[in-house]
Amino acid sequence: MNKKILLTSFCFIFLLCSCKGKIRYGVDEPFIKLETQEKGELKDVMPSTILNKIENKDTFLLLIHSTACEHCQKLMNETITPYLETHPFVFYGLERLSIMKIEAEESNFNSLVYGSDDAFQDYVGYPYVCIYQEGVFIKGEQYLDYVPLFLETYLITDISE
Repeated sequence: MNKKILLTSFCFIFLLCSCKGKIRYGVDEPFIKLETQEKGELKDVMPSTILNKIENKDTFLLLIHSTACEHCQKLMNETITPYLETHPFVFYGLERLSIMKIEAEESNFNSLVYGSDDAFQDYVGYPYVCIYQEGVFIKGEQYLDYVPLFLETYLITDISE
């Protein structure tokens, strides 16, 4: 009896580990290819830059953060900076205060940035990492522990192609 329980437990753990991103995000394999550069960087920009990237149908990464947020700083220092050392992508950073200013001026900002007002409902705080493909919001992740898995699940990281 103990062998059956042990074997069942082992099989369950194996299945969970082998399906990692597929379970959380429903994605079979990475499909988003970003432009590369010589060195990865986190580049803070204004909301107008993000709106232009959406309008130009660019594929890019966005980090919504606050300089006063300890979780944002932890994500940038412990996850994004090391990630960019080994992945030559640009991560665009958008300060939450700059978003609040433009939201007051442009009522459809959320629907432009998040694809629809419905998609914005998934966003409940920051830091928030977003992936855009050809100007369309694909998915976002706000939980620090899931960001590495999120990036691994969606991004094609083999840049040799």
